[in-house]
Amino acid sequence: MKQKFMKVMTAFLMVASMGMFSCSKDPDIPSNEILNKDHEDPVKAELILVEGHLHGTYKFHQNPEIEGVVHLNKVQKVTIEQTEKGWHPSAENAKQFNVRSTPHDAKGQNVYALWIKYYNAKGEEITGEFVENGQDQIHQHFFIPRDIKNTFDGVSEKDDTNPATLFEYFYCDTDPWDKNRHNEGAKLIGDKNPIGLKGYFKFLKPRKQFVLNIELMHAAKSKWDAKGQASPFYAPSLAQRQRDHWDLKIKIPVVVYADQMEYLETEAIEDLSESDKKLLESIAKAYSITQKEALEDLKTLFYGDIDPEAGSIWL
Repeated sequence: MKQKFMKVMTAFLMVASMGMFSCSKDPDIPSNEILNKDHEDPVKAELILVEGHLHGTYKFHQNPEIEGVVHLNKVQKVTIEQTEKGWHPSAENAKQFNVRSTPHDAKGQNVYALWIKYYNAKGEEITGEFVENGQDQIHQHFFIPRDIKNTFDGVSEKDDTNPATLFEYFYCDTDPWDKNRHNEGAKLIGDKNPIGLKGYFKFLKPRKQFVLNIELMHAAKSKWDAKGQASPFYAPSLAQRQRDHWDLKIKIPVVVYADQMEYLETEAIEDLSESDKKLLESIAKAYSITQKEALEDLKTLFYGDIDPEAGSIWL
C-alpha cells in the first residue's frame, strides 16, 4: 500500500511540475482596455460654457459678468444625469446653450470655453480619472453637430451639413488637468494630446441651431492612428467607430441666435428699427423671454461700467 501511494505522489508531482514549466512559457496577455477600464463610469456630467475672448490661440479669458443682467449671462451651465432611459438634463439648470457667432477671420472675439466635469454615484468628481495614469492616451472627446436647422429667421446655406463650417473647436487641455496656464502654472497639452475636458468653440454661422453630440471615446489600444495623428474634433475615424468603446454620449441643444456684430440702433422699444426688432426677437426666442426683457439686458450690458479684462476664468 505504501509503495502504491509513493507511485501516485510521484506521478502527481511530475504533472504539477510540467504544468508549472508550461505556464512560465505562456505569453503575457495584455489587459483589455474595453473590459478592464481604469476609471469609474460617470453618472453625471456638468458642462460649463463661458463666453470670453482670446489673448492668443489657446489663451482664453472670460468676459466679465455685468451686474444687473438677468438673462444674457456670460456663464451657462447644463447638468446631464444618467437615468434608466439614458442621459437627460437635470431640472435645476438650463436645457440648452445660447451663443453668438463670430466671423471666421475675427481675432479674439466672442469665443466660448467649455469645461466638462464628471461625477460618480456618490457625487464625487472623477474627471481626473480620464487623464491620470496614462488614460489621456486613450481618451478623446468629440463634438459633432447633428439635426442642423435654421433658427426661425435663419437662411439655409449649401454647406450647413459640414460640421467644420458651423464651428471650430480648440482642445485646451493642460497638465495638471485642473489648473490654468494664466496663473496656476499648468502647461498646454491639448494642442498635441487632444482630450477635450476643456477647450473653446468659435461658432461661425449665425441663426443656426443643432444638437451638439459630445462623445467620449475610450480606445482599445491608443487614440493615435498609424501616423501618430488624432482624429479631428468632429470626426472619429471609421476604425474608431467599429473598434473602440464609447464611455458616454450626451446631447446638448445649441442655438446660435445672432452674430456678435449685431447691435441696437435705438434704446426705446417704441422706436425700434427692423434690425433692432430682428435682434430682440432672436434673443427673446432663444432665452424664452420677452423682447422688452431682452432690451433691458442689452442696455445693461452696453452701459455696464466694468473693466473688460475683469473676468476671473482662464483656460
